[in-house]
Amino acid sequence: MFDGLSNFVNSFDTTFLVVLIVCVFFLTLITVLMLVFVFKYSRKKNPRGTNIHGNVALEITMDSNSNNTRTDNVLVWMGELFRNR
Repeated sequence: MFDGLSNFVNSFDTTFLVVLIVCVFFLTLITVLMLVFVFKYSRKKNPRGTNIHGNVALEITMDSNSNNTRTDNVLVWMGELFRNR
């Protein structure tokens, strides 16, 4: 990008471009997948939601995700509490 400014510019430019390409790739991948699932599971195709019973792996995943969210909320609350002292 900036030729001749330093001896280290080329290595930093290469690192920056690699990180940028990886980030743009994952941003595009996640966005495309999100749009695919939004249209695939829209309410037009399934107007009434169905309950899922008997899927232990799904239940464990959902429980662990909700526990992590609660833990994060407690940590944020504690950070706010101690910051205001």
